[in-house]
Amino acid sequence: MLGHGKNEGNSIAERASCISAGGIFSRKGYVAANNIIVSSNNGPGIYGLLAMSFMDVRSLDNKGPGIYSFNGMVHVRTCAECTNQVTGNMGDGIYSGILHGSPDSAWGVVISHPITIISNSMKGIWAESDIGINIVPPDAAVQKGTSFIKDNATGAKCWEVKVNQLDRVKKVRCTSAAKGGVYSRYGSVTARYVEVTGNGDKGIGAAEGLDIAEGRVCSNTGGNLFTGGLPRS
Repeated sequence: MLGHGKNEGNSIAERASCISAGGIFSRKGYVAANNIIVSSNNGPGIYGLLAMSFMDVRSLDNKGPGIYSFNGMVHVRTCAECTNQVTGNMGDGIYSGILHGSPDSAWGVVISHPITIISNSMKGIWAESDIGINIVPPDAAVQKGTSFIKDNATGAKCWEVKVNQLDRVKKVRCTSAAKGGVYSRYGSVTARYVEVTGNGDKGIGAAEGLDIAEGRVCSNTGGNLFTGGLPRS
């Protein structure tokens, strides 16, 4: 829908690898958007450095992650009538890189309104810190419907974004598409009214612990619920 990027560098190979057709990109700031559709871009859907806040967001069929923050919390907020979808992206569905224990936020990803995260090539939701689904922090349940996280990590092709030593953001082919439904690498996962099914690896995993209620987690190829350390890639 929206594009940002420019080719920089001294070589053809470097210029070719720079992102030139993503959706929405905030290089050094925040992203806040309501009632938005970002779809079918030749790069990531929505990506940026710091925290992101959305109501009524759809990131669909992009060539890379759907929603990706290098160093901030991703929050999908509650609202009266919203349709939140992150589907069909050739990368992670939602990713937050804010470190566990950061003074800026205890949370990596918080979903406070039902969402559909389906058929992304890599993980459905991935965060370095805590993840909350259908909650208002710290643990109040959002009873407006079920969030569906299914059929992720099943794509044959995937793309991810990286920053090189020259502070250029690049889109590169993934070395592995599989990682499953919901992962907190260093934190915990709290979820209410959620269905996590049919993902191409494990269902819900966290380093520190799981708090799952009013949900269904089944038929994930690598197992359904687990705790312990997780690989980065």
